[in-house]
Amino acid sequence: MYINALRLVLTRAPQYAIPFWYSAEPMFWLPHGLFPYYAEWFLSLPKAPLGSVSIMSWQVACSALLSLVFEVIASVWGLVFKAKEAQGSNAPGAATAKSEERVRTAAAGQATEKKDL
Repeated sequence: MYINALRLVLTRAPQYAIPFWYSAEPMFWLPHGLFPYYAEWFLSLPKAPLGSVSIMSWQVACSALLSLVFEVIASVWGLVFKAKEAQGSNAPGAATAKSEERVRTAAAGQATEKKDL
């Protein structure tokens, strides 16, 4: 119980405390005139000065980018191992062993089935 609470405090508390503490501080300033007023206003929410990017907006952008990068890595990882698995199953003995196992399993399933009239 205490370990879970400690882990929660160490991992999630900074995620909420840092944006709360620095909500009025700009992370960086946007070039003047690059974005329309409503975009500058939205990026400065909740309390950062207009024309800057707040820590909340920066946190959302960073977490979205990280989740996208992790998803790409996981997809590439899966494709690489699927390709290696497909190459490994093209071996002469591997395909026949798998197909023989499927035939044995299907035959055993048919032998135990009860036929309805």
